Amino acid sequence: MAPTQNGRGPAGDSEAAGPDDERALILLGGGGLARELIGYAMGSLAVEDGLSDARPFRIVGALDDGMDQGADVEGVPILGKMSDAGRVAADKPDARFVLAISAPHTYKHRPDIIRRAGLDRDRYATYLMPGAHVAASARIGRGGVLFPGVVIGTNAVVEDHVQLWPNVVVSHDCRVREYATIASAAALNGVVDVGSGAYVGSGALVREKLSIGENALVGMGAVVLRDVPAGHVVVGNPAKYLRDV
Repeated sequence: MAPTQNGRGPAGDSEAAGPDDERALILLGGGGLARELIGYAMGSLAVEDGLSDARPFRIVGALDDGMDQGADVEGVPILGKMSDAGRVAADKPDARFVLAISAPHTYKHRPDIIRRAGLDRDRYATYLMPGAHVAASARIGRGGVLFPGVVIGTNAVVEDHVQLWPNVVVSHDCRVREYATIASAAALNGVVDVGSGAYVGSGALVREKLSIGENALVGMGAVVLRDVPAGHVVVGNPAKYLRDV
């Protein structure tokens, strides 16, 4: 089943597209998330701003600071370090890039990786998996990942380089700012604002009209009933302050 935008029909048809329509995709990162993206590549789409120009793709390489050029991850070659992104982009002028790092212990490094890559914004595509549903009035940026089961509601805004893991719900009028990660089965009720670089853990629930501050971390299964300040770690039901990030 192709990913869909509710009210607009299928957001592309990967089965109908031929090899000439495929987009080359390069992952920034070679760890666990990269392996997931490689595994989900069949039937997924690479899309531009607002889910436009949706195309099937093939992952042609990855960049990773912890792996040597010539190594591979799940059969995909390592093309160099993050700082080699400019060289790789010049060698592959039609390729698009996706940020593939999002673990709780590395999420704060995501903006730095994009800065070091030094690529123009239009070199990034969003990785859209089968079974992700996006309301027609929602806005989606570049360089992010939408896993199966993601639901993005009316007038929601998802900025650049955002990771939405399986079965995440981003309800109406929410805003998820750049570099944020919403982990599996977390739910943001209406009009929630998630700050840049924040991490909302698996199964967390966030009440409507709240804000999660920049670089804050919400623990797995937390029930958030009040605003979370920037840089705070909160856990539990109801969520309470644990420490600074």
